[in-house]
Amino acid sequence: MAHQQQRRGEDEQDDRMIRFRRAFEERSGQDMEVDAWELLDILNTSSLQRDLHHDYFSLEACKSMVALSDEDRTGKLGFEEFMELWANICAWKGFFKRADTDSSGMISIDEMTVALTSLGFKLKNDTFRALGMRYGNKENNLSLASFIHVAIRVRFMYNIFASKSRSGNTRFNLEELLMVHFYS
Repeated sequence: MAHQQQRRGEDEQDDRMIRFRRAFEERSGQDMEVDAWELLDILNTSSLQRDLHHDYFSLEACKSMVALSDEDRTGKLGFEEFMELWANICAWKGFFKRADTDSSGMISIDEMTVALTSLGFKLKNDTFRALGMRYGNKENNLSLASFIHVAIRVRFMYNIFASKSRSGNTRFNLEELLMVHFYS
């Protein structure tokens, strides 16, 4: 009985992957890669939309998503890169939902701080406040789309720092700093 349930779960997962790949192929065009504009279309018409409470991902957020996942720096995501991004989005969505204790579709800076800290990002309170002011609404509250954008930007910066860090310190020349800032 357990073996049959396991097999059924694997078949459902295989079917889901086939449908996911088919949807990716339909939207990615001839090159079989998605750029930020195609990603914007995918995300704003996906199953995530019901969780966005009439919010949408911005083109800027999609450009950051591509930058985070674009390992070969082509400005586009192949299927494997896209799958990794999708897994991250689903994980971030889970952290957001746990932080959104009143199910309003918005989280405060304090809730964002808890969620980002749970993701392993240890930042000073001033930095969390700056993120809330930069990516939040007028009241500094963040929607799911805004929270994902923040998580992407912070993760990208963490990754860059880790790749250049020696004993917790790093140096960037101006060109490197500009590159990190503009392609994130």
